[in-house]
Amino acid sequence: AGLLAVPALAFDGSKADGAMAAAPPMTAMEAFRSGAHQLKSGEKVKALHSLEYAAENGHAVAQWKLGRMYAEGDGVAQDNLKAFEYFRSIADGQEDSALVRENPWIPRIGLVYAVSSALSVYATYNRGFDPLETASTLQVFAAPSKPVKSELMEIGSKAFFLQKRWSASLAFYQLTVFQVAVNANIPTQPNLYIQQGADRARGIEAEVNGNLLTNLSVHAAYAYNDARVITSLKPEDIGSIKDNAPLHSSNSWISYTLATGLLKGLGLSAGHTQASRRIALARDIHLPGYCILNGGLYYGFAHFRIAINVYNIGDGTYWTAAYSNISKWPGGPRHLMANLRYRF
Repeated sequence: AGLLAVPALAFDGSKADGAMAAAPPMTAMEAFRSGAHQLKSGEKVKALHSLEYAAENGHAVAQWKLGRMYAEGDGVAQDNLKAFEYFRSIADGQEDSALVRENPWIPRIGLVYAVSSALSVYATYNRGFDPLETASTLQVFAAPSKPVKSELMEIGSKAFFLQKRWSASLAFYQLTVFQVAVNANIPTQPNLYIQQGADRARGIEAEVNGNLLTNLSVHAAYAYNDARVITSLKPEDIGSIKDNAPLHSSNSWISYTLATGLLKGLGLSAGHTQASRRIALARDIHLPGYCILNGGLYYGFAHFRIAINVYNIGDGTYWTAAYSNISKWPGGPRHLMANLRYRF
């Protein structure tokens, strides 16, 4: 048996040009989905063709993916020029739609109930809206930036103790941020940022303030913050811990003032700042946790108060945030700050 070629027919039943009926052309979205599936299956050559077809037909995410592949040499020969061209094509393709108009509804609703003169409880619901402007002239976005939106739900309580010399608060919250801007994590493009999805943080905050004595004050705070990626351009990131978000953090400050004698008005302060281990965008790079000690000396007389504070007394090295090994932000070394205050 042989194969029979059937002429293609136009919609009116007449013969169309060509000997065979052509399949409908694949859309850019279909090509991108096919390329993503082929990447997941390890078929990188097929994936490259599919993604290139999608990119040529204006699919921004395909252009971004190809830019990363060429920047990192992932399945292709590393080519920084090609990577730049793909990143630039994202912005070029969206110039006509760069003007974005938004009419967001951003309600702020709060309810407070006084259980007694010493205890109150509250609940709040807020939505936020941020047009998002670049943080510096070096910051570049792969596409025109979209407004960042947020949603906060929180319940909590505040109580007073010991004739209101002490106060304590406890809060439970959920904060969701949409259109999150993050570094693209491409070594050859360190200032490139993308908006890749949404993050959600759920946690607890506790704080206590008061005076153990009339001349001894205490402040202490603790936060548990479970922040995770809930939507992302990279499916493997969904459900992972948010970069630079410590699970545990705390701080304290204790001040003692001499109340009698020749040194009356002289005081000492001490406290700490702590954060637990964090990831640094790339899942295999972690920032170690840290705990730094701070202290101070102050003296008050008449309407004046002079203070000298020392931060990071141990002069330890610690990192406050990082984007993989592209950018890292160290905490301050040991340093002094002095201030003079006059109270009218």
